[in-house]
Amino acid sequence: MSDISSKNLTIKLELQEDKKTPLSELMEHSFIPNTFRVFLLKYLTNRLLCNAQLHHINNGIDQSCLCCINNGFLPPPKETIHHLLKYCPGTSALRNFMSNFFVVEALNQLEEDEICVGVNRFSQQKNMICNIIILVFIKFTYQYRRTALINDFNFLKDFIVDQLNEIFTLKKHLLRQVNSLINPNIQLESLDEVN
Repeated sequence: MSDISSKNLTIKLELQEDKKTPLSELMEHSFIPNTFRVFLLKYLTNRLLCNAQLHHINNGIDQSCLCCINNGFLPPPKETIHHLLKYCPGTSALRNFMSNFFVVEALNQLEEDEICVGVNRFSQQKNMICNIIILVFIKFTYQYRRTALINDFNFLKDFIVDQLNEIFTLKKHLLRQVNSLINPNIQLESLDEVN
């Protein structure tokens, strides 16, 4: 029986390997702080506790998207991270801002799926930096989905700067390259101070 269990485990691991996305490749970088790794793992395994997931734990919790309700979009759909990143009308301005965030070679606009799974169009290093910024964007969307800050782009820029400074603590040379990948109309001043 232990043979069957280990075979099943191997099969499950192989299936998960097939589902690799550009964002999941961030787990391979040892400089990514554990708090970001945990968040990424929860995101990749659909374990972020949005209202739809909380409703499964406790039926008394409304599974409706609060961002849709707060912005007057009724009837509200279930709140999941994928709804917030791809479909939520309350975060459409945020998605538009993020889709125009980069100016890397041919990446003048993120495609809808790239906001959810990451980019894989460039050199390994550029992909990694873009995907770290996308991860920070996902974290922002999740963390501030219930507040008016969700559409405050100056607050988002400050959040991105703080998070990137934390992630790249050990890799300052990568932090210097971030501004070369970002749309010049979006200035992240605090990143310029890095030597």
